[in-house]
Formats: sequence, structure tokens, C-alpha cells
Amino acid sequence: MRSITIVSSYPLSEPVVKNRLEPIIRSFRAHDIKINLVCPQGGSLCSDLESYVNYIGLRLPSRPTRGFIIRAFFEYKIAKRLLKTAGRLGSSATLVTVPSMFLLMAFVSKSDQNYVDIRDLTWEYLSDRRFVAGLAKKFFRMRVRAKIKKFDLVSVTNQTEKEYVTSRLEVGAQKVVYLPNGIGLSQFDMLGAVPSASKLTDIIKVYYIGNVGLAQDLSTLVAAAQKLPHFQFFVVGEGTDFVRVRDQAISAKLQNMTFTGRVSWEDVPAYYADADILYAQLTSDYSGAMPSKLYEYLASGKYIIYGGEKQAISVLKDFDHNLVVPPSDSPALVDALLEVEKSGAWRDFSKNNRELISKLYIREHTAMNLVNRVIDL
Repeated sequence: MRSITIVSSYPLSEPVVKNRLEPIIRSFRAHDIKINLVCPQGGSLCSDLESYVNYIGLRLPSRPTRGFIIRAFFEYKIAKRLLKTAGRLGSSATLVTVPSMFLLMAFVSKSDQNYVDIRDLTWEYLSDRRFVAGLAKKFFRMRVRAKIKKFDLVSVTNQTEKEYVTSRLEVGAQKVVYLPNGIGLSQFDMLGAVPSASKLTDIIKVYYIGNVGLAQDLSTLVAAAQKLPHFQFFVVGEGTDFVRVRDQAISAKLQNMTFTGRVSWEDVPAYYADADILYAQLTSDYSGAMPSKLYEYLASGKYIIYGGEKQAISVLKDFDHNLVVPPSDSPALVDALLEVEKSGAWRDFSKNNRELISKLYIREHTAMNLVNRVIDL
């Protein structure tokens, strides 16, 4: 293979996109393979990659925020434009990255080898309780099942996705590559500088650090903050649900809850250093996903309370210094926080969690699983 074109429907300004793609790109560079990257304009690669990668950022209109059908047609149109641009480059291989299902459904092979990186089963999140969404979900399932057969390899981030791809999409297990989310080596090293034990104080600081979206539904955290005025709560980050959650806290006149908004990664370790307990959640509708933020949490060594089910729980059971509660259950979250306060576990630090992350979930290392399989084809 002489060259590969990577296609993403989201820009590099999205941290989850950049964090996923850069280790893959570095692994291909190690094999001296020419790399093209086609995605919407926004953000940039790390300086050590800029001169090596032919980055094509397309100027695209803003995504509509309302109307399911309008948004679907827009996403499909954008996907076709991205793929058309990629097809003109004449690469010997193409890698399509999915959380956008439309890149997968609009895909037409223009290369000798084709690969798809599935980071999320987004079509499965459509509600069966809504007529239009339910019909769309059945249609998308059918289209994905047909299109997936055009790819030589399929990479997935967790066991739930692997089982779905092999059973529901009928892809042979030999064509599936496990490429978990994780944390970059530089980020891991920066978190290693976080203090190994919380400061001695009677005020416990609970931090949520990450995207503030519908999947996280941080109204659960707001409700807990109302019941625990002697705790301090912090939300670091922004997202589509940020305004709603912040307004709930304002309406409740909470004096023990702070919203920082979006911050740069360089500032994030300081928040981890200040935290006593780290909180994360995914609602039941997203139980098949594993939040990549949890790998970052685990790398900090701090105590974690997670509200969620299924996939994330199966990963967390291999780690210590964490407690799982049902999602969207503020009384359970309150009870968990009081339990951790009473036990004093929030003052401790888990070296074991950092060691496991270092061994199993450093992105630069796991990316080689996909790249080596690609090279061997």
C-alpha cells in the first residue's frame, strides 16, 4: 500500500476526532505511507504531523440543529461531498471513520482496499417510540448491513460493537479489529503529574470534565448538588446541553456549583489536580458506548463515580477506586457520594488504574492493531 486517504465528517477541532485520528496517522507514518486527510475545515493536526499529512479541510455550511429529516439530508449531502473529494485523490486505500453513519451509507469504493473505523453505533440511538425515527432506524440498519460488506476491515472500540458487527451486520470475525478508545501518551504523561493524593480538606470537590450533551444529562448532577450543599461541584466543558443544565443550576440558586465552559487541554490537568471525585454518566439510551473520558479519568488515579450501564461497567470492573450507580438516578448518586465521603476513599490514589491504562489503553499503542492488520492485507 502506497497511500491512504482518511475521511472524517467531523473537523479536527472536535477533540474526540483529533484524539482518535492522530495516533492512527502516526502509525501509518511509521510505515512510510503517504496520508491524505479529508474532513470539514476547523482545527489542525499536531505540529509534528502537519508537514507529513496532506490535509484537505472543506469549507462546509453549518449543520442545521432542528428537524430530523432536514438534518439527515444535510449529513448525507456533506458525506457525499467529502467522499467525492477523497475519491479524486487516487489513494490505494481509504479509511472511513464513523460516528457519522452517513459516510458509511454514502460510501462508494474508489480504492483497492477500504476500511471503516466504527466509533459509535449512532443509528441505534434513534428512538423506536417516534414513528419517523423508528422507520429511519430500520432503513439505516438495512443500508449499513449492505454497505459494510464493501470494506476489507472493520475496527470497533468495544465488545458491544464487535458483537453487533459480527452478529447483526454479519461481518466475519476475522475482518474485525479491536481498536479501543483510550488516552494519548502525552495526555497520560501530563496526568501523571497530577498530585497522587487529594489535599487535606473537609470540602469535597466533585468534577465532571468533558462534553455536556444530551447523552450525559448532567441534570442528575445538578439535582445531587441541591441535596449536598457541603460538597462543591464543577462542570468543566461545553456541549449542546450546556445552557439547559447551567440554567437549571441558576434557577435552583446553587452556590456550590461552578460551570467553567470550554477550556483548552493544557488547562485540564489543573482541574484534575483540584478534584477529589470525578463523575461521569451516559443515559440508558447510550448504554452500548464506552465514554472515552473514562480512560482519562482512570489515568488520573482519582476516585470515580459513574452513572451508566452495560459496556462501560464491563470495562470498569477491571479497575478499582470506582463506584457505579444507575444512570439518571440522582438519589443513587447522592447516596454514592455520601458513601465515598464516609469511607474516606476520595483521599486515596489508584496506582493500579494508571498502570492498567498504560498497559492496555494508550492510543499510540492500540492504533498499531489496526495499522498492522492493514499492512498485512
